[in-house]
Amino acid sequence: MFDFNDLWLFDHDLIRFGLFSGYGAFVGHALCDDPDVIKNVAEAFASIWSRPLPHDRYTV
Repeated sequence: MFDFNDLWLFDHDLIRFGLFSGYGAFVGHALCDDPDVIKNVAEAFASIWSRPLPHDRYTV
């Protein structure tokens, strides 16, 4: 079982997904250059970019 909970998007051309075990240990990475996946990731990122919590309101 792998969880994809980390990624890097490079110039809207390539995604590097971080692969982690179900226990959180890093186990490798996967590269993806599929334009549809890149478009979905870029759109998801853009949709949340304007919703950050201001630092002074952040609490643990």
